[in-house]
Amino acid sequence: MRIGCLSIVLFAAIHGTYGAEAQGINNSPDVLRLIRSAEKVYVFPVTSPLKPQRDDRHMRLLGPQAREGIGQLLGNEASWWHGLAAIAIPEPQPTNIGLLFRSGKDEVVLFFNSATVEGKFREIELGGLLEDKPKKEFEEWKRRYAQPEVAFK
Repeated sequence: MRIGCLSIVLFAAIHGTYGAEAQGINNSPDVLRLIRSAEKVYVFPVTSPLKPQRDDRHMRLLGPQAREGIGQLLGNEASWWHGLAAIAIPEPQPTNIGLLFRSGKDEVVLFFNSATVEGKFREIELGGLLEDKPKKEFEEWKRRYAQPEVAFK
């Protein structure tokens, strides 16, 4: 029987979900450091969160207050889930956001859906889940600074 309304993701081990060359955002010190110290942070729409793509055409640079806030939140190891989780992700997903953190030539790209975060750093696939309190803080930050339903129409 095919279930068309849910995608089920088991975050038992990040390698099992994203492949042998993948890393968890929560245990990637270089990724967390770049997120915290990014010189520039860009936000862009992700219209298909379960098949995300970077959208350079609609990217916009965040101001210093928004950049600092998201850098401190997502660059903190304690913001990320450590452990096992089984997640049901409803389909279809509404438009969400992506973030590009850049310092010099280094970049981290993160894509958000309703439950998980995935991304890329130096050809390495990334994946993770935000803890409950940081997820609420992220949603508030997104409402204040990103507003995908308004900013990207």
